[in-house]
Amino acid sequence: MDRAYSLAEIGRDQALDDAKARATEAAIAAGARPDSIEIVDVEDVPLAYLPGNATRVRVKAVGELHV
Repeated sequence: MDRAYSLAEIGRDQALDDAKARATEAAIAAGARPDSIEIVDVEDVPLAYLPGNATRVRVKAVGELHV
């Protein structure tokens, strides 16, 4: 999951929580078992060229596939 957030609208913690939830949903949609999902990577990069204290958040979630 890769998305830009305006931290002026929502706080950093809310942005990270939203990104983790979206990454988890994407992993489930791709076939991962919900009880096996782990967040393995979180990257938060400030975007100085955008207004509103913007940041780019990348989150990677993995899980075991349904068989």
